[in-house]
Amino acid sequence: MATKAEINAVYAAGLIQGIALVTFPAASTIFTSPSQYGLSNTQYGTMFLPQVVTAITGSLLAGRLAQRFGTKRVFGRWSAAAPTATAEPTAA
Repeated sequence: MATKAEINAVYAAGLIQGIALVTFPAASTIFTSPSQYGLSNTQYGTMFLPQVVTAITGSLLAGRLAQRFGTKRVFGRWSAAAPTATAEPTAA
């Protein structure tokens, strides 16, 4: 049985990832506006590259890692790493 801290960590990771996945696309006009950040479409799309690479890598490796190390260890560590993967770079 998972401890309360483990459950809260999974919920927190899901919340942070959810916010990142909704907020950045919703703010696309701000990021691409010449009066704000002025990112090109290519630069804006590149912001999502870490999310895509991490999602694909995680999907491909999670099953094998879970068999080798155990589901609890793999997904516990993955939940802790997920917010880091979704942290978007800020423009200067």
